[in-house]
Amino acid sequence: MTSQDNPADGRDGPVLVVSAHAGDFVWRAGGGMALAASRGAAVTVLCLTYGERGESARAWRDGMQLTEIKELRRAEAAGAAGVLGASIEFLDAGDYPLRESPDLVDQIVRCFRRTEPAVVLTPVFLFEPHQPEQCEFKPEVLLDITGVFAIKRRAMECLVAQQHMWDYYTDLATRRGVQLRRNAGPNLGLAHNTMAEAYMRVYPQVTDVLQ
Repeated sequence: MTSQDNPADGRDGPVLVVSAHAGDFVWRAGGGMALAASRGAAVTVLCLTYGERGESARAWRDGMQLTEIKELRRAEAAGAAGVLGASIEFLDAGDYPLRESPDLVDQIVRCFRRTEPAVVLTPVFLFEPHQPEQCEFKPEVLLDITGVFAIKRRAMECLVAQQHMWDYYTDLATRRGVQLRRNAGPNLGLAHNTMAEAYMRVYPQVTDVLQ
């Protein structure tokens, strides 16, 4: 089985999640990360920025300064990663704008070499963005996260600076769960409270059997 056969479950080895902002990995892939960790896979988050500008409106309204906000978001993200069973690394590459640079690419490559991931979330399996309609996102893979959703919810609640997202992503998991049940069919006997995350493939599935 290759990593493309079963996204985010970590069966084949380490999982690497590339997250642009401090909270992205929680909202979009927290369930997949918790599933992988529960099966014994090493899960690493590479956080490119702290989300200090575009993802921290509440902290700015509270009168915090840039350095304080970075420290706050770092602590929140580290706490959430711990809940999910993952380690986390921060690059502090600058938020809004986040600019590509040779140094940033080099740091990302070094992380890939160090972690040697079997599954990569973001460049291999695209997790669902906050506004999928604007990104032409298609939910091609639905991952059942029912058994670990309570863990994901606890991780979400670590991100106090984005409290307005807690219920949004709970509702989204419920809707994706409805789609999962419908596409899986009645024979699997899935519960009505099935929760799911959606992913989109970058590369085609390679198989010798259509099923």
